Amino acid sequence: MSPLAKEVIPGNSPRSIYEIMQKCSLSPREEREFKEY
Repeated sequence: MSPLAKEVIPGNSPRSIYEIMQKCSLSPREEREFKEY
């Protein structure tokens, strides 16, 4: 992701899109568990 894209802040949140994506993404372990389910 470009540095400029990391600074984009949506109107309905005080956090950047990048921060929101990081918080909501699964870890590799969580992805494996989800796949095995």
